Amino acid sequence: PVDRDLLKYSVKYVDYLILNKSEAVDICGKDDNPEILIHEIANRFPDTKIVLGLGGKGALYLSKESFFIQRGVKIETVDLLGADDTFSGYFISCIIKGQSVEEGLELAVKASSLASSRPGEALSIPDYKEIFDWKL
Repeated sequence: PVDRDLLKYSVKYVDYLILNKSEAVDICGKDDNPEILIHEIANRFPDTKIVLGLGGKGALYLSKESFFIQRGVKIETVDLLGADDTFSGYFISCIIKGQSVEEGLELAVKASSLASSRPGEALSIPDYKEIFDWKL
């Protein structure tokens, strides 16, 4: 959950705001259509790049320059604990390494899907080799 007081703070130095759908609904206070949510958040934080994780349905990205949809990976969910953290960690690591947003979202969605396919939190986080070797 997101504290509505977040809206009072400056995001002047925030490059990427990474949220899940329920956090986006908390910020907007209404609607649960992902495309409406991400545009409303972008309107509130116009200089920030928005990443909206949609769990098994993938993710959306919106900035002043582009909009991108990353489709989800169909998988049998065992445990969602740690999936959001896995998504964020893999996305951020890709951006830090200079990879594109598209590459980052693809890897983040695969990693979080793989993590949710097994029990546990930290132990469910896949390493890079597992993700690249994983046959979808």
